[in-house]
Amino acid sequence: MVRVREKFAINGISVALPDVASDINGYDAVYRSSEAHSKEINDVVSYLKSRYSLPIWIVGTSASAFTVANAAITQGSSIRGAIFSSSLTKLKPDHPLYRKNPSGILNMDLASIKVPVFIAAHKEDGCELTPPEDAELIRKGLISSAKVELKYYTGGNKPLSTPCNALSQHGFYGIEDQVVADMVVFIRAN
Repeated sequence: MVRVREKFAINGISVALPDVASDINGYDAVYRSSEAHSKEINDVVSYLKSRYSLPIWIVGTSASAFTVANAAITQGSSIRGAIFSSSLTKLKPDHPLYRKNPSGILNMDLASIKVPVFIAAHKEDGCELTPPEDAELIRKGLISSAKVELKYYTGGNKPLSTPCNALSQHGFYGIEDQVVADMVVFIRAN
């Protein structure tokens, strides 16, 4: 999302990109699904709501799907909606969360999410942790959501990074304008 923040701004969407808390050594999936991270999300949402009169959407790609799901599950009506892209739905057996969440965010309480949700997946995403076909499983898990839209993408530029990094289909490299435009349409409609 850092790479496309200006594309949201050009489309009239304000963007807040909170950094990692100074007392945390990076945001891994374990931390992103924790109660402590939920409190941080609540603090950021509360601050933004007190400072601006704008609806809050949580957007994330790949491992950030844990943050998006955590926020959508715990923040309730404090946020207007959520956007998942190239969502992490597979964990390796040696991952600390594997026993609890072998299927990544699919093991989280997606059924409790009530806000509108947009899901973006690239059909050629080569990251083994974010298989594009699992986007349909995310959609099916969102049984309480006010509205769910799943959009699959194709095409883009030849990858300049490994499959699980941003400059590949995983990050919608070369089709960012289209993907952001679809997200903006969904945000405005909801």
